[in-house]
Amino acid sequence: MWHQVLVERKKRVVVGDDSYPVLSTAKRKLAQVDFEFAGQRIRGSSKSRNRSRWAALARKGAKVMQFLIAGRDIAAVSDATKLLTSTK
Repeated sequence: MWHQVLVERKKRVVVGDDSYPVLSTAKRKLAQVDFEFAGQRIRGSSKSRNRSRWAALARKGAKVMQFLIAGRDIAAVSDATKLLTSTK
């Protein structure tokens, strides 16, 4: 999912047999996609540049996507795993 959105910059992403549109948030123009997986409604959003360690990776140029269920963080994915281990 994150690769389709942030690397391939697709307008629609495919999850299993379904596809979902990639939208852009109005305020910060972050890529965002709402999808279903294992019966859960999940939102994937490119990471904003706030104060988290994930945001620090995004500021360094990493592609970071945050996943939420009902507004609560459940996971984050990045292409910068080497940077992550060195940012303590």
